[in-house]
Amino acid sequence: MRSFPALAAALCLFCTMASAQTPKECYKLHSLDRKSLAFKAGERLAFQVHYNWGPVNSDVAKAYLSLDSTVINGVPCYHAKIFGKTPKFYDVFFRIREDFQSWFTMSSLTPVLFKRDTREGGYHCTNEFWYDWPSRMINAGLYSSKRGTRTIQIPLVNCVYDVPSLLYVLRNVDFDKIVDGSSLPLTFAIDDDVYTIRLRRVGVENKRIKGIGTVRSIRFSVGVVAGEVFASDDEKIDMWFSDDENRILVCFETKVRWGAIDGRLCSYENLNHPFSSLIQ
Repeated sequence: MRSFPALAAALCLFCTMASAQTPKECYKLHSLDRKSLAFKAGERLAFQVHYNWGPVNSDVAKAYLSLDSTVINGVPCYHAKIFGKTPKFYDVFFRIREDFQSWFTMSSLTPVLFKRDTREGGYHCTNEFWYDWPSRMINAGLYSSKRGTRTIQIPLVNCVYDVPSLLYVLRNVDFDKIVDGSSLPLTFAIDDDVYTIRLRRVGVENKRIKGIGTVRSIRFSVGVVAGEVFASDDEKIDMWFSDDENRILVCFETKVRWGAIDGRLCSYENLNHPFSSLIQ
């Protein structure tokens, strides 16, 4: 798995902080009833990404999350999209386009198909995963500007998602049953392997979000792996989710080898529940 440059890390957090391993445990979802889910088709979220290093201290990218409904091979599915990009000004220095799409079943949130198209400067890579659950394999078509085109199979075990489906499944975990200081594993496939991270609950905080207001939030922390992006294994990524039935990611913060990155929710539409954690 390739470690991204500092700006790209903010658009694909999970891809820079994971260790390659198979999952040893799963976590229980709160509910699969559509009225009780933390999201619904039609939801739209937008995030502003801020970068601080040397002379640069400004908003440098935007990321957009959207969720719709569709049918794949006769099965009703959610279609999740994550799209991130740098504005034209920063394209001159380092152009980033991150396009992640996932299709997962409405009945059980089980992933069916995943597509990725990443362009970072002169680097380009794509993924196309078809999940074959009866055969316990991911049929993966891969391309990168460094390795060319490949077709491989990745062993598929329970609790494996991809980046978009994992973000939505995570929101449907019963956070109230995770005590402060404990953690849960999050496992996903990308490129040519399966990776696992552990998300540790820190506690409930009131978090000020520029342009939105103060949000009562549940703070989580994720350890990272030292490499091109992170200077040491002691670094971490802090994430705040709204403490209501929507469980929206409202903010994240992390230090990287070249400064610091933070992201904040800047707009939201068509939530499945009232944004009750927003403190007026």
